[in-house]
Amino acid sequence: MKIINSLLVVLLLTLCTTNVTAQYDYVELSLRIQRNSRDFSYYELNMHKTGEGYYIDVKQKSAILNNEIADTVLKIDKDKFDKITQLALSISSTDILEGMDPSDVTIYDDATNAVLTLKVGQEKVIYSILAPKLHTKNRKLKKFVQTCEEVLVVAKINPKDAL
Repeated sequence: MKIINSLLVVLLLTLCTTNVTAQYDYVELSLRIQRNSRDFSYYELNMHKTGEGYYIDVKQKSAILNNEIADTVLKIDKDKFDKITQLALSISSTDILEGMDPSDVTIYDDATNAVLTLKVGQEKVIYSILAPKLHTKNRKLKKFVQTCEEVLVVAKINPKDAL
């Protein structure tokens, strides 16, 4: 009887560990940053898991030159993937909506636009934020900006150059 109980405990622990390690394997995260003020270039960054591991696809394009400046795939470790995914999933839509100011009718013709997409299976949530570094605290964008910066760092892009 003790052997059966021990085997059940081991089996249960194995199943729990399997579920924890696969927790974010079905999450895809993409970030597109359009920089209007400089050269109208943009970044497209896609984090995902394949059978071989965790990767981030990095594309940088120039709208003025109408060409691709860089197209790279970087391998990232699971811990970094999970950390960024957890941060992205902690973004509160309610906070972002509460931080919006309908009385602010400023037109940002030279601002950066950041579009963060979280996809799990067939469902996705998209945040499109204009000038995310402007009044970040008042607009309640701290976690959004942190997520964008973490993705940029993993993609070996300086956040100050992109955001």
